[in-house]
Amino acid sequence: RLVWGFRIMTIERKLKAGNIDIYCSLNENLHSFCINAYLLAGSMYETVNENGITHLYEHVVFRNLKRLYGGELYRLLAENGLLLDASTYKEFMLFSIHGLAEGIDFAIDVISKLFLPLEISAEEYEAEKRRIYAEMNEDAEKTTLEWLHGRCCWGEAFPAAGIIGRRSNIERSTLKRLDAFRERILSAGSPFLYVTGNVDIEHLNKLSSAADGIDIPQGSLKRENTVRVSTGFKFGSPNIKIMDSDWCRVMLSFGFDSKETPMNIREMLYSALYEFDDCAFYQELSEEDPTAYSFNGVLEQYNNLGCFTLSYETLESELVRSLEAVVRALNRIKRGEFDVELNRKKLLDDPTDLNWDMAYYNHILESGKVDWSKPALGRFEELTMETLTEAAIRVFTRKNLVLTLRGNRNKIKKNEIESVISKL
Repeated sequence: RLVWGFRIMTIERKLKAGNIDIYCSLNENLHSFCINAYLLAGSMYETVNENGITHLYEHVVFRNLKRLYGGELYRLLAENGLLLDASTYKEFMLFSIHGLAEGIDFAIDVISKLFLPLEISAEEYEAEKRRIYAEMNEDAEKTTLEWLHGRCCWGEAFPAAGIIGRRSNIERSTLKRLDAFRERILSAGSPFLYVTGNVDIEHLNKLSSAADGIDIPQGSLKRENTVRVSTGFKFGSPNIKIMDSDWCRVMLSFGFDSKETPMNIREMLYSALYEFDDCAFYQELSEEDPTAYSFNGVLEQYNNLGCFTLSYETLESELVRSLEAVVRALNRIKRGEFDVELNRKKLLDDPTDLNWDMAYYNHILESGKVDWSKPALGRFEELTMETLTEAAIRVFTRKNLVLTLRGNRNKIKKNEIESVISKL
């Protein structure tokens, strides 16, 4: 089935197994590998009445696998030096098995069983539901700053829908209904496999044969990573929203048009703001005049829209100073005060990270192929400082900003905050 040679993991190859595409980006010099199964499912593709069903399916797949291996799944994984993970995102679901190259045969066997019909007992199914109810209790969604922030950013658009979903939806989701959901997402042309790391041709052929045996009907539905928003949608909330709390936390986002701000520009700006110890936010918030801690940066991307988000905690007495630091950091980027050569570098010897990046950017986001056969800096070569600063000036403005806070409503002075962010 496979006739090419391979020595570096940065060249993507493709093979077909039945109705499942398999993509490979390999390096035989490593000691580990990663096989990921991706499905185009998640809250973006769920109706209001089924919100949370993708996450429920993720949970139940593990129960089903445990049954198929007679309760020995985790012992066998450990014996083969493997880890099996799963995650549900807004626009896709991921099952990942990775570990030592010696465990590849068992990993392939697990992949062959991932999408089999769900045949767990009613008791096991209810136990898995209870796990999700516990997550809902821990999350207490509508009391979180993330929930408020998402509503301010996206309104009723699908990105604001929670991944865990509604309890009422989970309660009425029978095992039969969940298995019908499994058939639907598998027949929609959505599943594909991505392989990275140390996997030889013999085992790729085995994986291809295993995937060929998975019952995936020919699908015609094309699911795009595009936010569905109402006519006249405008990212950015003119008001500063505050959740009353006895501790202070800040979330702010800047929306952008994906066509106006291409992927390589987004990556470079993200790197300059968030990555490595010399990034603008770290220097301003933690080093120059420390005012914040537990800060985190996210780049949320869809084919039509996206946003840069920063969240952090601070003392209420230092809230204004912390926002001044954020504005200084953003204005540094807008003035071009960063080193283009110190951009985001990929760790090509990590097959798990590479797997996620290759699959997400090339086959889920689909807003421009990332060619990893170029040097690490290759996709940034055409970018000039002028291009980057123009994009930063366009994106990091008050009209694109959503700002939400947790803190004491009686002590937070919105006029002082507005004065600070007006300096963007």
